[in-house]
Amino acid sequence: MPTPTSPAPWSAVEQELATTLRSLEEGESVVVEVTGAGRPAVLQERRLLGLVRERTGTVHPYTQAIRVDDALVAECAGSPRTGGVYPWTPEEEERILALGWLVPDRPDFVVPGYQREWVAGPGLGYAEATHTSEAAALMVRTLREVMACTDPADVRVQVNRS
Repeated sequence: MPTPTSPAPWSAVEQELATTLRSLEEGESVVVEVTGAGRPAVLQERRLLGLVRERTGTVHPYTQAIRVDDALVAECAGSPRTGGVYPWTPEEEERILALGWLVPDRPDFVVPGYQREWVAGPGLGYAEATHTSEAAALMVRTLREVMACTDPADVRVQVNRS
């Protein structure tokens, strides 16, 4: 596995991500993708009349977070086992769970990957600074320790504003 670069550039990525997460308004999201780590996977497309077409494509690992009411919900790309398409190895899936990601178990909220949720306490409003910092730290650790991203330049951050 490649060796991650020094922590200094990564701490800047983590701080910037935490600031972005704090600034999200209701329904806004941020996607953090590793651009150079694509793997082949079987993708399914639903077509007219319920037909399903399979094709092989390249998928990239990602983490993302969305503000929902007073909560911050984060997701890590899932394997077919969790309803996702990213072909994680069993060892990578173990590392994802060891970092603190959870297998989704909410029937009312379909997430095709691993998830975490931070909810503000009573009367506190949207996610507190500690929540967004914790979410950013988890997302960056996942990039480095599971997705084997060694250079922050290989990370693409997309903020989806309302």
